[in-house]
Amino acid sequence: KARVSLALQPVATALFANSPLKEGKLNGFQSYRRHVWDDVDPDRCGYLPMVFEEGFGFERYVDYALDVPMYFVYRHGKYIDVSGKSFRDFMEGKLEAIPGEVATMQDWEDHLTTIFPEIRLKRFLEMRGADGGPWNMICALPALWVGLLYDRQALDEAEELMSSWTTADMLHMQENVATEA
Repeated sequence: KARVSLALQPVATALFANSPLKEGKLNGFQSYRRHVWDDVDPDRCGYLPMVFEEGFGFERYVDYALDVPMYFVYRHGKYIDVSGKSFRDFMEGKLEAIPGEVATMQDWEDHLTTIFPEIRLKRFLEMRGADGGPWNMICALPALWVGLLYDRQALDEAEELMSSWTTADMLHMQENVATEA
């Protein structure tokens, strides 16, 4: 499901692209939202090609998240800047800003909220690529994903559709969907 979800993010983004305006003027994009996310910190955002590697699962995602640079640790009502250090560094006691502090599950949960890949693994798959659509059609996007991922035939056919795509193909779609939809 993660592979199909990631492979089809550009397709869903194209289908639901509806943000060609910024401040009432054409902005040159079909999905301005997608464009904005393309320019955000690549360490924590974007496409995760490792999803297509053999053996990908939660353990590999955790390894990825452990190495994403942190922003902060929250202690005693204050945010402590630990920019540039990874959660793995924190677990190994290598945060100079807070010597002696031990990482907690709450720290891990806080860190995970600062990671924004195209699909985010939680207790479920969070799809992050597409515009939401107008209010009267807000359920269309989740309905698309439920139909694709929870109907065995649809999932099998989606896997067949993407089976010949290379990572380069998918990255090309991802890079161009904001303008070309």
